[in-house]
Amino acid sequence: MLTYDRDDMNTLPTPAVLLPWTPENLQTNYPVVEPLPSAAGDTVCLYTPWTLDPTWRAEQSAARRVLVIDPTWFDRYPVSDAVLAFIVAQGQLVIPQLEVHVGCVTDIDGISDTVATYTRAHQTNTDWPAQFDPAPKLFPAVDGYYKSFFAYWKAVEKTSREN
Repeated sequence: MLTYDRDDMNTLPTPAVLLPWTPENLQTNYPVVEPLPSAAGDTVCLYTPWTLDPTWRAEQSAARRVLVIDPTWFDRYPVSDAVLAFIVAQGQLVIPQLEVHVGCVTDIDGISDTVATYTRAHQTNTDWPAQFDPAPKLFPAVDGYYKSFFAYWKAVEKTSREN
């Protein structure tokens, strides 16, 4: 059996069994949604498909809650119809007033004229016109860069034993 370091994978030749490869033409089919009413004058909480936390900013009960499905991301990394349907259904289940916008966040009517716009930091929304709340950490005591998941997990186990 061949063994090699995971970090060397990018420099090794492609195994022969993987050479007969044909690219797939994958694409995301977006849900059809009604255009959102203007956000001007509102307080708005923006969600990504990866930040659908029903407890986030729950104290702001009057805020509009908008899930942004940005084609910039999903055209690059396509998902199935079932995945998008699950994201929307789950989001609306846990955040009952959740509105859905398919498109760039700057295309939301009135987004530049809100009272306040909030979002939770995620790598897919770094350019959104919003105040960013930090992403929660599953293990807040563990910080820094780890070369591998297992190095990170060892740090998690160590801090878990200390607490």
